[in-house]
Formats: sequence, structure tokens, C-alpha cells
Amino acid sequence: MDSIQGSLSNNRLSKNEARQVLRRIINFEIPVSDLINNLESGNYWLLFNTFWILRDLSREAKQIIFPYQQQIYDCMIKNSTDEGVVRNGISIFEDQEISEKLEDAIFDFCFEKLTNNSSAIAIKAFSMTVCYKIALKYPDLFSELKIVIEDNIDTLGQVSPAIISRGRKILKLIDRHSNRWYP
Repeated sequence: MDSIQGSLSNNRLSKNEARQVLRRIINFEIPVSDLINNLESGNYWLLFNTFWILRDLSREAKQIIFPYQQQIYDCMIKNSTDEGVVRNGISIFEDQEISEKLEDAIFDFCFEKLTNNSSAIAIKAFSMTVCYKIALKYPDLFSELKIVIEDNIDTLGQVSPAIISRGRKILKLIDRHSNRWYP
């Protein structure tokens, strides 16, 4: 992993380079644990590229990173001011079944991003989906989530079609599930 770690730490990977590393992990040429160990690094590019590859890995081979959710979450918390790490980290959880022991913490983290006016649009959009996925198991969360999503649409809808699109989609799903849970 040293040569891979070296190439991940120098600058932003190209899409092709990231895909090559991803393929090597999926083909078990590189242990995913070596990639996870990069989360301890203080090197900006190493961390950024690692999260980018983990995000893509979560979409293509979910089961490979499921056991590492705690480390991914811990690194997001530790680097919560880095938009790239947070955006890619939340995106990872958007595509994953979330470990039951992390549901509360991840919901709170994402919900805070939804209520924080300084959160980036992509972070808010991904957070809507993650919060919704968790609320499916805990329907009492729907009412509060609905209010926050509506507020985001009202305050950011003029500048962000992504917030309107994602928000409306999640609100429809919430209404559908709310009616199912509370006839």
C-alpha cells in the first residue's frame, strides 16, 4: 500500500486514477483495511482521495466497507470542518445500510448539517437522504425531519435546484410512509 498511499497523498487523483485504485480494492489486490488506515492521516490529499475512493466503493461494493463505518464516522467528526471529507463521508452513508449502533450519531450529525445555515448544498442534500433512511426505522423522526427539509426548501430553494429536487423527493417519501405508519 505504500506506493498507493504515496500516490494518494500528493495531490487530487484523476477520475481514472481513483477508478484504478477502486478496481484493485474490489479485486482484493489492495486490502480495504490499508485504505481505512489512511483515515488516521493528517495529510489533506490522502484523506480527500481516500474518502473519494470509499464513496465510490460504497456504491459498487457496499459489503466491503460496512465493517469500517465507525472509523469513517469518527474521521468525519474529527474533520468536520473539511467540506470534502464531510460531503463524501455523508455520501458513503447515503449508499450504505447503516450500522444500528451508529444510527443515532449519524442521524444527529446529518440533522445538524441540515439545520446549519453554513453547510454546503451537497452536504444538505446527502444529509436529507441519510436522515430519511434512518427515520424509516424510527417514524417518530419524520415530523421533525419534514419541518427541517421544508425550511431548507424555503431558504435555499431560490439558489439551489438540488435542494428543491431532493427536498421534494424526500418529502413525498415521508408523506407516503407517514400515512402508512399513522393511518
